[in-house]
Amino acid sequence: MKKIFNVLTFMLVLSMINSAFAADTRVKGRLYANWNMNLTDGAESANSFNIKRAYVTVKSKLSNYTSVRITTDIKETSAFDGYSIILKYGYIDWKPEFGH
Repeated sequence: MKKIFNVLTFMLVLSMINSAFAADTRVKGRLYANWNMNLTDGAESANSFNIKRAYVTVKSKLSNYTSVRITTDIKETSAFDGYSIILKYGYIDWKPEFGH
């Protein structure tokens, strides 16, 4: 959980720094989570909150000709011992102006 918070904080700071140089920067996210409650008498850890998956997307228009999109995928590992972070989508769009 702490790793996810650190990664999200890092991406937020990175987008703020990037926005100083970019005309338009947007950060979006989607979180899939659940809350469980064990009603058995004497159960340990009766309540739990789990983050199953999270997507964080940063879109930035760097100039009239260049834009960037990065999406990370944060998901629970199969061994349930933490989270893995992968780059789901990385895209740079460059539209050079010809003929002027």
